[in-house]
Amino acid sequence: METCYHGGSLPESSLFVVAKDSVRPGGTGDKTESQLKREKERAKKKSLGESVKNPDVNEEHRYTGRTTTKLIKWTGKQPPKHANGRELCLIWHTKGECKENCEHDAAPDIDKLPHPAAPMLHRVMKNGAPVVVHSEPWSQSQLDMRVAQGCHSSANEFKEFLMEEFLDFGRKGFWILLPYDTIKDEKGLRLSPIGCIPQDNRRLRMIVDYLFWGLNNETMKLAPEGAMQFGTAPLRIREALMKANPDYGPVYMYKNDMSDGFYRIRLSTTGALKLGVILPRFEGLPQLVALPLVLPMGWLESPPWFCAFTETVADLTNVDLQQNKRVPPHPLGKAAAITDFEVRDAQVVRPIPKSHQPLTYQRPLKKMEVFVDDFVGMGQDHPSNPLTNQRAVLSHNIDKVFRPNRPTDNQWRKEPQSQSKMAKGDASWRDWGPTASNNCQPKNIIETLLGPIGVCEIQSD
Repeated sequence: METCYHGGSLPESSLFVVAKDSVRPGGTGDKTESQLKREKERAKKKSLGESVKNPDVNEEHRYTGRTTTKLIKWTGKQPPKHANGRELCLIWHTKGECKENCEHDAAPDIDKLPHPAAPMLHRVMKNGAPVVVHSEPWSQSQLDMRVAQGCHSSANEFKEFLMEEFLDFGRKGFWILLPYDTIKDEKGLRLSPIGCIPQDNRRLRMIVDYLFWGLNNETMKLAPEGAMQFGTAPLRIREALMKANPDYGPVYMYKNDMSDGFYRIRLSTTGALKLGVILPRFEGLPQLVALPLVLPMGWLESPPWFCAFTETVADLTNVDLQQNKRVPPHPLGKAAAITDFEVRDAQVVRPIPKSHQPLTYQRPLKKMEVFVDDFVGMGQDHPSNPLTNQRAVLSHNIDKVFRPNRPTDNQWRKEPQSQSKMAKGDASWRDWGPTASNNCQPKNIIETLLGPIGVCEIQSD
């Protein structure tokens, strides 16, 4: 089983498509004597203008010395080793399952979703998020100076953590590690410092400072900024809770996290060079740099591109919830329900003031909000749409945008829905009401869902 250059796994009988000018018979590298002999014969035929037959190519073609965009089929198990990094990114699988893998985490029918953002999401998943910078490319002297300056002191302090992180990212197809001397001549290369942020009771968070050398300020804003609606999510949650009709019983809430977050969305091949990262110096190794193949933490455009996907999931979920759509149980449903609170009988827990009665919802509450990568569900249990069905609706809509794991996937790929958070009970329904236990009081549950900022927003006014 081989590994796709975009992170997916490929069958042993891989069939690649490579740009014709990407196959370079010249150069030596780590080739065997028989390979060198065949290349000399092909070079001789090329000089005579004769037809050349490559054993790994299933059609004959004539080398004329001109660059062409004609595609040829590469039938070897591995792409040509003498293709450079950018050309390797052009390698594309012609089989259906490979096309899905090369589109990384996208669901195969993402372009057919009943949502106006579907064509854009499909385009980004297929071609990668664009990175356009309006300043001049960096000179070699600028690159050398900034590499010599190195990364943040926090990165030097936690070198072992960073090495483990990038080894894991390499297995998952998120980042590429290269010696600086190997890549320093690539056109458009830019390098930013990396740092580590300590977190209370959590592992370190790695982040790139794309503001340090002004890259964020020089980035053209092409992502849909309107997709970043998480700033008002606490206000919308508060409004929904206030308007919930007590006649339908208490309000329950749950939170479903996405695993790998920004790393679910690919970058364009040219964008990877512009968002390169300087790593700390490791003993016995040359100066290393890292190139992202996915949206990195710290880049200006990462949040809006990612939110475009998660907000689409929330929109699709809300439409299905309002239509009381019934869906089959989700494979992760049992894991999500590990600590569900026992649903109490619907009853009025307190009298409703007459002045407030016209403002309450006339139907049971069933609503989905999203805070970047945290889906926050609110609902009242009712025969028309039970709570178990409401949670399954979200899970199925996540699968429509971010595909679930396949048996042929890389063993390091995680399910889009965080199973580790489910094991902690995050995706379980929690009781919202004055009779709930202390851990489920409004302040504590919002702090769990949205953090201290969410508590301040909910308690404002």
